[in-house]
Amino acid sequence: MSEPMTPNTPPQRSFNPWPWGIAALLFTVVAVNLYVWRLASRNAPIVDDASYYQLGVEYQQEIDRRSASAALGWRAHYEWSAEGVSLWLLNREGKAVEGLTGELELKRADTRASDLKAPLTSSRPGVYEAKLKGHLGGLHSYRVTLSQPEQSQGEQTQGEQVWLDVGSVTLEAP
Repeated sequence: MSEPMTPNTPPQRSFNPWPWGIAALLFTVVAVNLYVWRLASRNAPIVDDASYYQLGVEYQQEIDRRSASAALGWRAHYEWSAEGVSLWLLNREGKAVEGLTGELELKRADTRASDLKAPLTSSRPGVYEAKLKGHLGGLHSYRVTLSQPEQSQGEQTQGEQVWLDVGSVTLEAP
């Protein structure tokens, strides 16, 4: 049997874990933040290119080339295989686009071992082909650039017409 409480005896306090749990949580958050701050300050990111202005100019030129390509209204159809790619190119009226020279660039995000640049050659009117030697299968981003050399027409000179297409494709391993 327990002793009866007398009016002069103070009540016994029970242990409440909540204040200690909140303090431990706040301490953990502060400790993790200090650790991450220390880690970040000791491992500063490396500057890839000191010429950020030039990168911005080049990016704007890329946007301008893509806009000019879209304004031409040309349509492309690709047939990809492990050995190469065929590109059918039609103009706005549906006629084959001829007389262009260009290049195909393939890049993989995970490795540069299979990145390649291949010339696009005209095999027949409106059809351009490139051989894909040394690439690995998998997801690639591609960039096709075709241009028409400057042609002199009497006194008037026609400027170089550039067509650009970018995208991604999954290729089978050769």
